[in-house]
Amino acid sequence: MKLIFQDPTFSFELLRTLSYAPYGGADIGECLVTGYRIEESNFESWYAEWYKTAERIHAQAADSLARGKRISARESFLRASNYYRTAEFFLMAIRMTRACSKHGKKAGARSARRSH
Repeated sequence: MKLIFQDPTFSFELLRTLSYAPYGGADIGECLVTGYRIEESNFESWYAEWYKTAERIHAQAADSLARGKRISARESFLRASNYYRTAEFFLMAIRMTRACSKHGKKAGARSARRSH
């Protein structure tokens, strides 16, 4: 099922995040707005946009708690924690891409020296 993204992995992860909505772990509107801000198949964009959403909801939770609105705070903290988890989901892919790129450049430089 494609949801916002053509990339099936991104669609699946968005759908997984949305699946927490019935339990209070996500808000459909927050998820869709965040999803539409993400560049297709861009791990960095995925992380940045979910992290922004998580930080915004976390700030709302802290504000609710400071005003004595414990139930609102609890609900917002739960959503923020899920959005932080969603943000970090592709971090390993980002690290692996960077490592492979770095290694590929070094390997290419060595190969070029050997051929001369």
